[in-house]
Amino acid sequence: MKKLCGLMIFWTGVGMALMIFIPINIWTIGMMLLCLAVGYNCFCS
Repeated sequence: MKKLCGLMIFWTGVGMALMIFIPINIWTIGMMLLCLAVGYNCFCS
């Protein structure tokens, strides 16, 4: 279950990274990095 949650969070971060066509502010970048880091840690541990 932890790996599944990690994978979902990771791909949420990737999807946020693809929001290049939407104006990006500091909160978007912060949430993107947080999702990528938490998802990677959950999936790889």
